[in-house]
Amino acid sequence: MVVARGVFLILFSLMLWSVSAHADVVGSLSVSAELAPDGVQTEAQKMNIDLRTNLQLNVTVSGMTLGLDSLFGTMGLEEVLLSLNTNLGALRISDEFFFSIPYYLEFPPGPFGLSGQLIHPTVDGNGNVNGLGFVQKKIVSEVNIAGVTLTNTALFQDVDFPSVFDTFNPVYNLDQVDNIVGNQTPTFGFGDVLEISGQTVSGITVTGATYICAREFGDFFKSGPLEFNVNPACTAQFGQTGITPLEGGAKTPLLFELETLFIENVEIGGVNLDAQVFFRPNVPLLVGLFSDFTVLDMLHVSTFTILQNLTQLQQTQVVISTLDLNELDETEQLITNGVEILMLDTDGDLVPEQTAAILGLILNPNQNPAYLLVQMNFDAAANGLTNSGGLTNVFVQLSIERGPMVFNTSTFLSDFVLNNGQPGSVGWDSTTFSLSFEPEDSDMLFSVGANFNSFGPPIFNLEFELDFGLGFEENNFGFG
Repeated sequence: MVVARGVFLILFSLMLWSVSAHADVVGSLSVSAELAPDGVQTEAQKMNIDLRTNLQLNVTVSGMTLGLDSLFGTMGLEEVLLSLNTNLGALRISDEFFFSIPYYLEFPPGPFGLSGQLIHPTVDGNGNVNGLGFVQKKIVSEVNIAGVTLTNTALFQDVDFPSVFDTFNPVYNLDQVDNIVGNQTPTFGFGDVLEISGQTVSGITVTGATYICAREFGDFFKSGPLEFNVNPACTAQFGQTGITPLEGGAKTPLLFELETLFIENVEIGGVNLDAQVFFRPNVPLLVGLFSDFTVLDMLHVSTFTILQNLTQLQQTQVVISTLDLNELDETEQLITNGVEILMLDTDGDLVPEQTAAILGLILNPNQNPAYLLVQMNFDAAANGLTNSGGLTNVFVQLSIERGPMVFNTSTFLSDFVLNNGQPGSVGWDSTTFSLSFEPEDSDMLFSVGANFNSFGPPIFNLEFELDFGLGFEENNFGFG
C-alpha cells in the first residue's frame, strides 16, 4: 500500500512539474475486459470478468525523459515501471524500477478459461493481502566510441519474488528480509551484463557479451517477461540456513554465468552467414550457424545448425520458401502468399523428425482481397504424451482488411491426447474471432475478440486504446 501511494505521488508530481516546466508529455491509455462463463453446462451462466487498464506517460524535459507505466486490474494497482532516460554526450543512460504484486497460482488449477481465474495475490504471514513490492532495478549505460558500442546492464533484484506461473505457495512475507533463498521472503542479489559491439568496414557485425550473475531469460509478469534475471546463487546466503553468509551478508558471490559471441552479416558467394557461440561453465560449448540464400530468384532457403563442442551435430533446421510477406499493420499479423516447407532434425542424424508445410494465398487480389493461411505440422514418430506421429495439427487463418476495419478468424486442429482423448486423430482444438477498428487520422483503436476451445469455457475480449503521442506500438514495459 505504501508503494502504491508513492507511485501516485510520483505521478502527481510529474504532472505538476511538466506543466510548470513546459515539458513534452506523451502517452497512451488502454482499457480491456476479459470475460468467460462460469461453465459450459447450460446456456445461462454467470460471467467471470477480468478488467485491465494500462496508463503510459513519458515526460521529456531538456533531453531527459521520465516514464511511468501502470497496470491496473481486478486486484488494484498490479504492476508499475518507473524509468529515466537521458543522454550525456556520447553516453546514454536508462534507469528502471519495476514493482509488482507477488502472485501465486491456484492449485489444483480450476477450469481453464479466463486466465485471471488461476492467478491470485499472495498474503503475508498474518493473512494480509500483499500490495506492490520491489522486483528489480536495472541500469543500462551505453557509450559509442569510434564506432564501437560498449553497453553495461547492472541488475539488483529480489530473486525470490513470486511472478506469474512461478509458485503455488499463497504466502510471501513481503515486508521481511532474511536473504535466505527459497523461504517466501525477499532475497536480494546483484547481476551484470557487459557487452561490446562493432562493425567492420565490410559490414560484418561482431558482438560479445559476458553475463556475471545474470541469466538471459527473466521471470514472466502480466506486462511481459523481464529481460534478465539475477542468479539466486549470487546472494549473500544461498539455500539453507546452515550456509554462512559472506561477511555477514555484506558481500555476494561473483559468478560467470554465460559468454556469448555473435558474428553477423557475413556474405560469401551470395550466401549470408551468421554465427552464435554460447559458453557456460560445466556445459558443452554450443555454436549456432545460420545461412540464407536465394535459388534462381524463386526459392529462398535458410538453414540453422547447432553444434556441440564444434564436432557433434545436435540440431538442424531447413526452410525452403516462395513466400511473399504482406503485413497488416493493425493486427501485426504476417500473411503469406506462396509455399513454405520447414524440416527439423532434432537429434543430429540428418533425418527430419518434424516437418511443417505452409500455404499462403491472397484471395481476389484485385478487388476486396482476403488473406488465407494454412499450416500443417507432421511428426515422424510418436513423442509420448502430445501426439502419436503423422499429422499432428492444422492451423487455418483468414484475414480481411476493409478500410479502418480488420477481421481475423483462425481454427486450430490438433491430435493432442489430453484434449481429444484419441491418440492419432486430429480434432477441433480452438477457434478465434477478432475485429479491430481504427478510424482514419484517429488516435483511437477499438477491438473485440472471442476464443472458443475444446478444454474450457469460451473467452471474450473487449479493448479500447487512446494514444496521445506515444504510439500504439510503443510502451515503457517492453522488457527485452
